[in-house]
Amino acid sequence: MKAMFPVLLLMAALGSPIDLLADQAKEDPVVYQGHFAIQEGPDKVAELSGYNQFVKFYPGNRFVRLYVPYQYSLKVDPAAIGKALDQAFKEAGKGDAFIRSDFGVLKERAIAHVDHFERAGDQILFDCGVSAPCRIEFEDDRMRIVKKGIVKDHVFEYLHRQ
Repeated sequence: MKAMFPVLLLMAALGSPIDLLADQAKEDPVVYQGHFAIQEGPDKVAELSGYNQFVKFYPGNRFVRLYVPYQYSLKVDPAAIGKALDQAFKEAGKGDAFIRSDFGVLKERAIAHVDHFERAGDQILFDCGVSAPCRIEFEDDRMRIVKKGIVKDHVFEYLHRQ
């Protein structure tokens, strides 16, 4: 019985495997339909950076961020973006990757970043190269990526596309 005490204590602190499985079951399958496109605001992130950003989520806690040259992104068919995201995910295999390609459907080369995310309670987090992980928030047909800042957080808004 003494040997079980530390295990029970750890399970109480971290949550049981059943709780972790329940969190996985709460995944919203709508997230896997279509993709998200950055909503250009007054700060003109896409125009100034030269790349428009698209994001698609995949089962297994993985996602792809696709950076398409800005001027080209204004006229590209959203279906081609979806195919490019899927192709980047296939090319990456099971690992994380940076891939520069036309993905067989785009007329210009784009950059894909295939990455993974973690669930922590009701939050979705991923490593974005700053001291704190970036947070992903969903609301109706929108997604927000929140990047921790020194003075204030940087918030990037995305709209859902089918």
